[in-house]
Amino acid sequence: MSKIVVYTAIAGKYDLLKEPPGKLLKEADFVAFCDFTLPNTAWQIRKVCSEFEDPCRNAKIHKILPHLFFPEAAYSLWIDGSVKITRPFPIRQWIQEHLREHDWAVFKHSERQCIYEEGDACIRLAMDDPAIIRNQMARYRSEQYPPNNGLVESPVILRRHTEAVRRLNEAWFQEIKNNSRRDQLSFNYIAHKNSLKFSHLPDSLRYGPGRYFRIQFHLAQELRIRKALANRLLLIFMVLAFAWIPVGLLVILADATLRPVISVIGHLWPLTAVPLGCAVIFWIWRLSLKRQIREKRWEY
Repeated sequence: MSKIVVYTAIAGKYDLLKEPPGKLLKEADFVAFCDFTLPNTAWQIRKVCSEFEDPCRNAKIHKILPHLFFPEAAYSLWIDGSVKITRPFPIRQWIQEHLREHDWAVFKHSERQCIYEEGDACIRLAMDDPAIIRNQMARYRSEQYPPNNGLVESPVILRRHTEAVRRLNEAWFQEIKNNSRRDQLSFNYIAHKNSLKFSHLPDSLRYGPGRYFRIQFHLAQELRIRKALANRLLLIFMVLAFAWIPVGLLVILADATLRPVISVIGHLWPLTAVPLGCAVIFWIWRLSLKRQIREKRWEY
């Protein structure tokens, strides 16, 4: 069988590079486009594109256009930086099985089957600029693209490098370049528009036995989760720091011997100092996380 390339791309340290099982290295070339160096890795490290200010879009160049970077390859398997190969699998047999009748294979989405629903979810989860997504979905509706026409989950893509696939790659990239960077919003539309028939990989990328892949949190997602946790802890300790005030006022009114306010403060100040100190710590942690997210341009 002709040359096979397994590849990924990570820009802006959006993810951590995950090592593939050693047994797979004999079946394909493993190439990672990165903007950082990594010693002692099984991946062939190549420099990631820097066409856009947005590091996510720079990674998408490699994801969507493998025919430009691997002109000698007959097949490619894209793996998102968030995806880990959990165990070896027969790549050549996988290609023969899933590309028997089609030139493209991808997972079905595990929760939705409509790009319009996916657009709403992306807006709700702040995955891209809401105005851009709304305009894109409005254009698809104006072109009578049907709802509930299927939805892929694209962290893993298996392709045969045919001319038809190259044309779809180029058309898909134009959608991502000029609209939302969320590629799942445009794939089914582009496949429908170009009459591309594709197969679905078995089971689910997220559920089911015998999976070869596991999705992990993006590093950016982990930082956002930590930031949300820091926000909640900050609020809790701020409430605890000042919750004693109404209790102290009731005590003052109930017991004349404690009515000098200084006496109340002397008894109750630790109830403020300790949680207030914790609140300061979580406030500093929150600022640090927010700065990391902004520095890496992960907002949208």
